[in-house]
Amino acid sequence: ASYGADSAARPLIRRANKTTDIAMLLDDASFVEIDGLAFQTAKVGLYLRYWDSYGHQSVSVTNCSFADMDDPEFDPYGMAKNGLFPSRDIAWSSGIMVGGHLRSLDEPGTVLTGFNVTYCEFRSVAVGVEVAVGDWSSYSQPGNPPPFGRVEDVFLSDLTQSGALQGIVGLNYVIGARLTRLNSYSGGGERVHLPAGTSGGFLWGCQNVVIENSRFGHERRIEPTPDGEGFDFEGMNDNVVFRKNVVDYNYGPGILVMDHGPGSNNSNFWIEDTTFVGNGQDPQVRKLISEQILQCPP
Repeated sequence: ASYGADSAARPLIRRANKTTDIAMLLDDASFVEIDGLAFQTAKVGLYLRYWDSYGHQSVSVTNCSFADMDDPEFDPYGMAKNGLFPSRDIAWSSGIMVGGHLRSLDEPGTVLTGFNVTYCEFRSVAVGVEVAVGDWSSYSQPGNPPPFGRVEDVFLSDLTQSGALQGIVGLNYVIGARLTRLNSYSGGGERVHLPAGTSGGFLWGCQNVVIENSRFGHERRIEPTPDGEGFDFEGMNDNVVFRKNVVDYNYGPGILVMDHGPGSNNSNFWIEDTTFVGNGQDPQVRKLISEQILQCPP
């Protein structure tokens, strides 16, 4: 671990290329704590990469800052062909990325158990914390099973995000997560062309998740893409509680609940004690929705 007394004193790891650079890469990390570092100007700040590897435990990131990681490039297939990245797992610019490669999509096994991120700040970072282990492009092919439970027991607390393209968190195929005291004030992306939709937070294929005491606000809808919502429940999520949150002044709906067809619906889903204010700020969105919560069938 490396320690800085405050944000100005944190040791700085700064790269130069926001399309290809990784500030810190850790392969197959277990029982690691990263404390008090600053990451700046990269495609990904901290990349936790698991390559055909299972059974890892306990990785914590605390008191760190991430800035200037807002490359809008989202072309996973093109990047893979060009040899920049081996798969789609770091297609998004991210402050912290848990990703990697799996030799077989239908091989069972948990890659990482126990992933904690606390007291971190993200400024002008496309996605704050992204969890997506494996080659996403293969998951969407017919007959490939969803890789549920590749990462288990996730705890995110006391995180702030500003000037983002996408949002503070994106979790894919996680079992067991608690997200609390997150403050996502996105508001970025005025001059970019982003080839994917935006949201303050994102869940896909997750189970047993609590999101509470947080704020998801001012997410922009970037032309010509859709979305711009406070939080996106993209599909295949089960047993999710969204409570005691504030969702405010997003360009799209406050919450988007997606259904991509048979087997992709969200189930056992609760929204409780949550305040919605001023969502649907984009005039184009207001023509389409009147609800703070938008359910989208295929």
